[in-house]
Amino acid sequence: MKPREGGMMSPDVVAVLPKNVRSALQDALRTLPGNEAARVWAPANEGALNHVVLIETPHGRSVFRMRRESSSAEIFAYLNATYQCTGFPELGGIFGLRSIEDEVAFMRRALARGLPVAQVLRDGGDWMLIEFIDGRTAYASVKEGDLSVVTKVVETLRAAHQQGVIYGDRWGDNEFIDRYGRVRLIDFDVEWTLAKSRSDPRMGILEALEVAVYLFHTLRLTSDRRGMLQLTSNRIAPQLRAWSYDMECVSEFVRGLARFYLDQNKPVNAWSGSASLYRALPEPAGELVRLLRTA
Repeated sequence: MKPREGGMMSPDVVAVLPKNVRSALQDALRTLPGNEAARVWAPANEGALNHVVLIETPHGRSVFRMRRESSSAEIFAYLNATYQCTGFPELGGIFGLRSIEDEVAFMRRALARGLPVAQVLRDGGDWMLIEFIDGRTAYASVKEGDLSVVTKVVETLRAAHQQGVIYGDRWGDNEFIDRYGRVRLIDFDVEWTLAKSRSDPRMGILEALEVAVYLFHTLRLTSDRRGMLQLTSNRIAPQLRAWSYDMECVSEFVRGLARFYLDQNKPVNAWSGSASLYRALPEPAGELVRLLRTA
């Protein structure tokens, strides 16, 4: 991805940012050596919750992230409808949106455990600078039918779960495969916890949800759904079973996600995909549920 030409604050990128975000970006740039020659450009996809700006100086690249002021309530409502369909709240599940400060703290704890999250370069309280990961998203790979990344991402999630770490909201654009073939993770603005008073005695609910979200979205986004189902049958589902994941819970979460995405009356926002994207999804989603349940 090539940056757009420009000076320290490229007008075409910065003009669309709110005043407070422009000011924070200026503050972030001042912390970088070589900022007088910095270029900034917009990513192909910055998501619904954050302003994201990519930065290049003579010393390297970094990523600026800051929350959108106007989107939190809308995104919260969208996520709430999603989780209601999965039954997550009935199992004692709670979700919330981390502030930038909370997200930075989470990333630093994950890094201290040796987990493959992006490095935090600067912390401005309500903004952060993180390392630029040279690679492509897992979504970009599966969109082209390359499913080789799926097992890598599932194994990465498993490694975190073994340490009691839940990333939250893993759906393909939050996972990068770097130029060395390693999985690197970004974007931890959604947090999942369990109520201490939950009545369901099963353990591993958060882990099951994280795996289910990733697998469902991979099936939803890939250009090779048949291949994804074969991979699930031959490797992913048996592996999850061997690792003692609650497969009934995983399959029910996938079923709930399918119910939500196939609902023509579900909440939508500026980042929602067209309903036409889901017309062919019911059959493969049902098969994914079956494979997970019977593994």
